[in-house]
Amino acid sequence: MTKGRGRPKSDRNTKTVTLRLEPRDWELFRQKAKALGMSRSQLVQRLARGEIRIDSAILTEELLLGESSANCLMKMMS
Repeated sequence: MTKGRGRPKSDRNTKTVTLRLEPRDWELFRQKAKALGMSRSQLVQRLARGEIRIDSAILTEELLLGESSANCLMKMMS
């Protein structure tokens, strides 16, 4: 049997997605996931499920002031 390459197949039914962020925002996201003790995937899943809430009023206000959306999300989760 030959040794496989790459990540092993998961038993879970998941979807692989691509996300584009500025390097600064990616680092903020990575740090937030680490601070919360979860993987980046787990953080995205919990945000999507509403287990981590985002205050849309704060997000809207900060976006109007010119902050990146990823930076706003990281601040609201802290």
